Amino acid sequence: MGLLDSTQIHLETAAREALFATRNPLTQQLELLSKEWSAEAPNHPLTPTLFDPVAAAYTFRPGLCPAEPMSIEVDAKGFTRKVSGLPDA
Repeated sequence: MGLLDSTQIHLETAAREALFATRNPLTQQLELLSKEWSAEAPNHPLTPTLFDPVAAAYTFRPGLCPAEPMSIEVDAKGFTRKVSGLPDA
């Protein structure tokens, strides 16, 4: 089963640029966070993992972060993976 990262929202380049082009306070902050993510480590993917902003967004707009009940496990390296079985998360 694939790697699971519940705080990574994948946006292709065109979608990301369209989002940032709206130029409101929220999207400006997201753009700054994204640029900060990329600047810190050039080998990071263009889609940042914004742990705290995603958790904060979920508290007041859960629809932004769809959730699906599933069974998960954490492997020896600390990666969370979806596994077969009854949902536990």
